[in-house]
Amino acid sequence: DLLDNRILIGKTQPNVESLLGKPDNISKDKQSYDWQYNLGYQESAASINFPYNHWLHILFNEDKKVENG
Repeated sequence: DLLDNRILIGKTQPNVESLLGKPDNISKDKQSYDWQYNLGYQESAASINFPYNHWLHILFNEDKKVENG
């Protein structure tokens, strides 16, 4: 699993894109930015009428390497 084994930590943008494809969204600020991948909908355990979206956020540091994901 990508998160449990910390597979993405230290990877560059091209490494991440080759593993996961292009991100659905990119957010930037002065020191870092993150790529966001929409992993799809899942029905809420609380109510079948309220599905919610799962997202993977990958935070890159100023060296353009994965800091957190």
